[in-house]
Amino acid sequence: MARGYVNSGQSIPYVNPGADIASGSVIPMTTMVAIAFGDIPAGGSGEVAVTGHWNLPKANGVAIGYGEQLYWDAANKVLNKTNTNTPAGKAAAPAGETDAEVGILLNC
Repeated sequence: MARGYVNSGQSIPYVNPGADIASGSVIPMTTMVAIAFGDIPAGGSGEVAVTGHWNLPKANGVAIGYGEQLYWDAANKVLNKTNTNTPAGKAAAPAGETDAEVGILLNC
């Protein structure tokens, strides 16, 4: 049985276990990603988005079509189609090989 409504699920509280996180940073979380709404200091907490339509940097040389599964490459801080990276969501718009960003529906 459900214990009670918490929120819409568009964001969650996050306790930062590592170095300072800047507002707008993508945070890999095992099998999903989040985006910091504000700066989150090391050891501090803050609200992070886990849904929504976002424009994020993408890998150069990768063409993306509507609905393709995208993954976050934490080392290079870009989205790509390499499934050994953290699942991030589905492409909300196409992007050419030379486009710097792609629209993504986070964690869908």
